[in-house]
Amino acid sequence: MNTKVYVDNLAAATTESDLMKLFSVHGNVVNVNIVVDRANHKPRGFGFVTMATPEGARAAIRALHGKEIGTHNLIVSEAWQHEERAGSSGGAGISAAGCSHLDQTVAGGSIVSFKDTQLQQCYERNLLDARDTFGDLRQVRALIGTHNLFQMLEGSHSTRVHETMEHLLSAQMRPRLRQWYQRSGAETDSATVEFREQLSRLAGERLENANENPDKPS
Repeated sequence: MNTKVYVDNLAAATTESDLMKLFSVHGNVVNVNIVVDRANHKPRGFGFVTMATPEGARAAIRALHGKEIGTHNLIVSEAWQHEERAGSSGGAGISAAGCSHLDQTVAGGSIVSFKDTQLQQCYERNLLDARDTFGDLRQVRALIGTHNLFQMLEGSHSTRVHETMEHLLSAQMRPRLRQWYQRSGAETDSATVEFREQLSRLAGERLENANENPDKPS
């Protein structure tokens, strides 16, 4: 079954032939598409690679995410959550490399600052993708999305995974984290519940419990 992979932070000089060579090492490549701006026909800094099998896609994500190509470090992940960007009308869009244009405040608070460049790029991209989420919860959604990606790529012992969790459990973010898990329509799939339980243990409180004392020390 064909599986599409999302590739971001591409240098302007990167060609579809370059991506074909890069990804074909990890499996059969069915199609490569670098997205271009409709107005000026210049590359928008991201694209999609369709692999022939899910196994090839997973192998490419593991091997190529964070790989340095020239002066750029690739961001490679599953495509389903990013495909809407390619179909947006007009405009140059915003890639991870262009996150300097991101408004540096969200609901009156500064965006999270990571020590790791790849984490910062991933978080800022997720923050942009979360524009349909209200106010402070955008930051929580972006942090959880960043955690989930690096958990998949690097495992639970990754220092990047731990850093995202530290931010989620920080004093500044804790009230927003409670609100995220107490909102109506909160996800209840097993992976989400397991992560919530892990955060609750570390926080020393039931984050989904609206009756929990918010001033309880962690």
